[in-house]
Amino acid sequence: MDLAAALNKPVDHVFECLSYIPTNSSGSKRHNKTSVLDFDVIREVCLKSGVRATLISHSASDKKVESE
Repeated sequence: MDLAAALNKPVDHVFECLSYIPTNSSGSKRHNKTSVLDFDVIREVCLKSGVRATLISHSASDKKVESE
């Protein structure tokens, strides 16, 4: 649901894109039919939706710093 919300697409669209990504039997990116935790799978769904995905790490400034 988070991916669908980020793409501003319905959840059915995300599931349809997932159906076009091959499963692990052919040496592809999808591990099983329920796992969408791999960034490569998320990137493929984004590409099939017409957007570009970028992986951004958390920086140290995002963490709360307690003042002394």
